[in-house]
Amino acid sequence: MSNASTRSAWRNRGVFAALGAALLFGAGTPAAKLLLGPVSPWLLAAMRLLQRAEPARLTLSERGWLIGAIVSGGIIGPALLMWGLANMPASGASLLLNAEGVLRRCWHGSSFARISTVALRSEWA
Repeated sequence: MSNASTRSAWRNRGVFAALGAALLFGAGTPAAKLLLGPVSPWLLAAMRLLQRAEPARLTLSERGWLIGAIVSGGIIGPALLMWGLANMPASGASLLLNAEGVLRRCWHGSSFARISTVALRSEWA
């Protein structure tokens, strides 16, 4: 990348927004670990969930999926995250959270390789 394109990239507000988001994401786990001293993991997980939500009209079948997403990703997930933070160093937990994206990409890549192998070995290929 040339110097001119590097300079123009730093003038883009999106670059600063992305860097700020990465900084806040990385600082969130150690900050939560500091709060775990005086606060229980359940209370801290509940505090993270307090936000304003807009009402939506859902069909009956969509409500079941929404309830499942709320229970698993909004209640169980944050509570387990805070419980894990209470039982391990914040640096290790932050590394595990960052490794999640890498591991997901590796899993998708290996799945694609397996599907490709099956497709190439089949009779119709």
